[in-house]
Amino acid sequence: MKIHEIPAGSVVVGVDGSEHSEQALVWAADLAAREHRLLAIVHSRDPMVFGYGYGASVGSWAVDWVEVDREVVAAAKAALTLDSAKVLERHPELRVAEVYDVLDPREGLVTASQHARMVVLGSRGRGPVASMLLGSVSVAVTRNADCPVVVIRPQTEESTPAADAPVVAAIDLTPSSAGVLDLAFEMADELGAPLRVVHCVWSVLLGDDDVHTEGKLGVAEALAGLGEKHPDVAVTVDVVEGARADVIVEAVQGAALAVVGHDPASGLHRVVWGSIAAAVVERVSCPVAVVPGIAQG
Repeated sequence: MKIHEIPAGSVVVGVDGSEHSEQALVWAADLAAREHRLLAIVHSRDPMVFGYGYGASVGSWAVDWVEVDREVVAAAKAALTLDSAKVLERHPELRVAEVYDVLDPREGLVTASQHARMVVLGSRGRGPVASMLLGSVSVAVTRNADCPVVVIRPQTEESTPAADAPVVAAIDLTPSSAGVLDLAFEMADELGAPLRVVHCVWSVLLGDDDVHTEGKLGVAEALAGLGEKHPDVAVTVDVVEGARADVIVEAVQGAALAVVGHDPASGLHRVVWGSIAAAVVERVSCPVAVVPGIAQG
C-alpha cells in the first residue's frame, strides 16, 4: 500500500526500525485497538538519486545502485511485516496495513495526516544531535499536519507515567483551545484517566487577581458542555502564572498524555505567546499530542 491509499480515519504510525519508533508503534496499536480503527504502519524514505540506475564506483568498488535500492526496499518491507506481526500478537483482532513509499518522510506523514485520525511518531530524545534529528521529522510533522500528531518520548523506568497519571491539556483560550480540549477529554475517557486543564496567564503585575479571575472564567466557558459529553472524566483546572513555555512544560511532566495546540497565529498574539508545542515536545518525557490550531490574525 502507498501513503495516498491509506483509508480515511486510520491511525498512522511512522516507523524506521529504531527503538523510539517501536514505542510509538505500541502506543499507536493500543489506540487503534481501543477505537476499532485500522492501523497504518508507514515506512517512507527519500528516493535514491545518486547514481541511480547506473553502474557507479566508490573507490575501487563498483556499485550497482539498482541492486542497492532493491535490497533497501526488501529490508524495509521485511521490517514492516515484522512490525505488523508484533502488533497482531498484542491485538489479534486489529486491522493492519503495511505502507511503504518512496517519499520524504516529512512530506509522506503530512500527506497521510490529511485523512488520518491521528499520526503517531517517536522522538529521539535530548541533546544537540538528537534535537537535530527530532526536528527533521517529528517537529516538522507537528507543524504541518492536518490531524493531531502524537510524539512518543523515549520511556525509561523512571519516566514512565504512573498508573493514575492524568491527561493534561494546556490551553490559551484562543479558538484553537476547543480542539485541544476535545482530544484531551476523548483520551482521558478512553484511558480512564483524570483530566487536568492548565491555562497560563501573564500580567505585568505578578499576582494580579483580575487576570486570574478572567482566566478562570475563560476556562469555565471553554469547558462548557464537555463534562456532560464525558461524564466519567474527573476534571481539575489550574490557572497558573509565569513564562508560558516553562510553566506548561513543568505542568505536563509525568502526564499520561500532554495535549497542546500548535498555534499558527500571526501578529501580536504570535509575538507575545508564540507556540509552546515545540518546547513541550522537546523538553518533556511523557507522550505529547499536538493538535493543529486555527489561524488567528
